[in-house]
Amino acid sequence: MNVALTAQPHAPEALYRLFRSAMEPHVVVARGEPWNDERERAQFFEQLAAASVQLIVVKDQVVGFVDLRAFDDHSVVHTMVVAPQWQSSGIGSAVLEQLKTKWNRISLSVLKANPRARRFYARAGFRETGSTEHHYQMAWVSNPSLSMRQYQEGDEAAVVGVWHRSGRARYTFLPTWQEFSLDMARKIFREVIMPRCDIWVGVQDDRIVAYLAMNGSQIARMYVDPSEWRRGWGSRLLELAKKLSPGGLELYTHQQNASARAFYEKHGFVVIRFGISPPPECAPDVEYRWRSA
Repeated sequence: MNVALTAQPHAPEALYRLFRSAMEPHVVVARGEPWNDERERAQFFEQLAAASVQLIVVKDQVVGFVDLRAFDDHSVVHTMVVAPQWQSSGIGSAVLEQLKTKWNRISLSVLKANPRARRFYARAGFRETGSTEHHYQMAWVSNPSLSMRQYQEGDEAAVVGVWHRSGRARYTFLPTWQEFSLDMARKIFREVIMPRCDIWVGVQDDRIVAYLAMNGSQIARMYVDPSEWRRGWGSRLLELAKKLSPGGLELYTHQQNASARAFYEKHGFVVIRFGISPPPECAPDVEYRWRSA
């Protein structure tokens, strides 16, 4: 499909109709009340930068638009909408690929009430960089800076945040984790993990996205921010752990955590025994061991 971006003249009212057709269901959920046309229309035209708008055209038909704010070293997608009847046809992906050829960094915000858009941008390589009450901030970088380093003073909030978000997202089968608050995570990190473990963090563009806690040859904790799952961080952390303890490694995970078990077995870990995790979880777990060849 030939998807074109063009700065041809456009009618602001037509843009608003496109915006409403695509965004009304999500705005209604976010606001928790019916669509208020007067308010939404006023906000749309107040924020619209007409000179920054590019129309999305397919077969000579306008199917959406992008309001792209350009700066010296990056661009911001203020708004990107595709008419509902044209969604899921590869148009959004084609637009992003065109933008990526022109910019080294692109940032945007996604309504929390629009999980489908969030998944779409994540598949396109955008990573979460922050959040507000109603939005996730996301960014794409052409050549992200990746590194691993030892834990430093000042890393606590970021590391605990990664641990808490990842655990809540992964352990949906554990009631204790779903009740586990950020304050409780912070307390355990300070009183249990820090005193006992050597801690390393994975950093992308100055943002901590993963961490590894080693207690001797045991991997006591290894977590990756959900926004960075399946992007190689788990493998990077395991390789680091193997270098830190070349004689062998041990770890525990939950028997129900099928994805983690498959990941460890792919990297040479073998099952040693099945058991039950300590209180308060008391959930079926499995001990794994890796030994160098």
